[in-house]
Order: sequence, then structure tokens, then C-alpha cells
Amino acid sequence: MGDQIEVLQIAQSARDYLDSLGLYDVKITAMTTEDSQVRKTLGTGMNQVFKQLLQKSRISYISNAKINRFEGDTDIEAVHFNIEENYGDNVDYDKAVDHFLNVDMVICERGVGSPKGNLLSMVGAQAPNSSHAV
Repeated sequence: MGDQIEVLQIAQSARDYLDSLGLYDVKITAMTTEDSQVRKTLGTGMNQVFKQLLQKSRISYISNAKINRFEGDTDIEAVHFNIEENYGDNVDYDKAVDHFLNVDMVICERGVGSPKGNLLSMVGAQAPNSSHAV
């Protein structure tokens, strides 16, 4: 999830690594949650180009998805989302399809949500402006 080009690079790197281990059947889905700068600048045709390139590498691509919720307590077991055609001003949410993916691993650019507890109390005092700050 995140910027389109970065998502595609990470997905392709993951595919190359898994293939090098002989894990050809592992499914990879790249998903972005916002309209990318590439798409805004070059148009929606670029999405189709990226989608075709990724399909050649056995990677599914979902652009501009709206994530509704995550399932799981300590591990993410499923990601529920709407595809771009199923949300917006003219969509009847009673009829919108709630898609989901069962996942084994999630790579996120900005995390999946706020921590459930106060992490600062667990790590102790921190230097101001530290690159390792919680």
C-alpha cells in the first residue's frame, strides 16, 4: 500500500526473491490506497500498463482501493476493502461488494494503524528528534 512506483518495486522484488527460493505458487497482491502521482500526471492508461507488467510477473494489482478493516488480533488474517468502482459519491453502499484477501504477510509504507498501547512507556526515555523515536 502506498505510492504506486514504490509498491510495484517492492512487489517485483518480493516476486524475484520468492522465485529464487523456488516458491512459485506464492500469490502476491500489490495494492495502493490513493490515486498516485503517476496516474494523476499520465492518466489512467498507466494503471493498465502497470497492471499488465505485473501480471507477467504473476502479481495481482489493485489500485486506489479503500480499505475498510483488518481481521485478526495480533496477526493480520484478512484485509477487507472496496475496489475503486465500488466507492465514491454515486455508489449505493448497501450493494457495494466487500472484497477481502487472506494474507500471510503485509508490507505497508505507513503502517496499518496506531499502536494499541503506549509504546513510550515500554522503551523508556528518548532523545528529542531521534531517528529511533517512538
